[in-house]
Amino acid sequence: MSDSGDSHLDDVRLDQSNRITRRIAHGAYRILHGHRIVGDEAWGIFGLLNGGYRLLTEIEQDWPAPHQQRICLDVDAHWQPKTSWLQLEIEGVRHNAKYTIAGGNVRIDIQHATVQRDEQSVRPSSSPHSQRRPGMQPAPSQAGYGLSQSNRLLLEQMIAWEEDELTSGLEAFRNRARAVGQPVNSRSHLPFGNSTHLDFASTLSNFIVLQRVNLQPGMAAHFDSIVPQLPELTPLRVEQSYTCQGEEPVRGDPAKPITRRYQITESSPDHSSGAAASPTVFWADEHGIVLAQELTIGGEPHGCEMIRYTWLG
Repeated sequence: MSDSGDSHLDDVRLDQSNRITRRIAHGAYRILHGHRIVGDEAWGIFGLLNGGYRLLTEIEQDWPAPHQQRICLDVDAHWQPKTSWLQLEIEGVRHNAKYTIAGGNVRIDIQHATVQRDEQSVRPSSSPHSQRRPGMQPAPSQAGYGLSQSNRLLLEQMIAWEEDELTSGLEAFRNRARAVGQPVNSRSHLPFGNSTHLDFASTLSNFIVLQRVNLQPGMAAHFDSIVPQLPELTPLRVEQSYTCQGEEPVRGDPAKPITRRYQITESSPDHSSGAAASPTVFWADEHGIVLAQELTIGGEPHGCEMIRYTWLG
């Protein structure tokens, strides 16, 4: 970065965490690829003193390579994004990004650094995720909901909602590794208007869209979206359309509760990206919380499903 004020990019932490006033919801997903469990996600949504909201999520995933992600997004009272902090650690490199929206633009600060992890905190290459199959794992109450240890601890902190513990839990990710060598920094700017959506690698991104737009069955909303690409977290502009396709049980299973089914389609702004991306389908409850999501990546089914969820409002 060109100024010392951005040195905090090496941290993914709560900024002024004492602004949190209430806990709205928390939960956990399991992530599947090719019908195999490859990761999990612990998340929380909080209200802020200024009337806005904070969304936190941590993802541990073994596909396509073992990696960890942390995302902290602040939005205003109308669910418009204000600031997003992202961190992804994969194959010995830590990628940090901060997306700051102000004055009709988004400033994107990115830092890449080689890291050396504490040997005791390195996740084994033969992760338990790679051994599980749907329908074969222990009952959630006996298996910590199938979450990795760090995500289980983070979810427990969100449930307890002790602010100092929540902050220290987020800081712990940074403390498990130290940078070696000289970080590489960059900064860029892009236009960001009222119809722009800041997407990110979590179904919480879809939750935000459903808070911004009340999509009734048969209705659609269109966004000029900015997507941080993995793993470098550099911005990609895409055109996204969200359509509410109607009401049905989750995945059409009559034993599941009635939800609304949505579909996301996207393309590059100049429509020059070649083959269209596979549509994403997801099912959300009355609060807009995604209960399941499906798409196709590389010819294989990919998605997530809720394994624990509490709404406090």
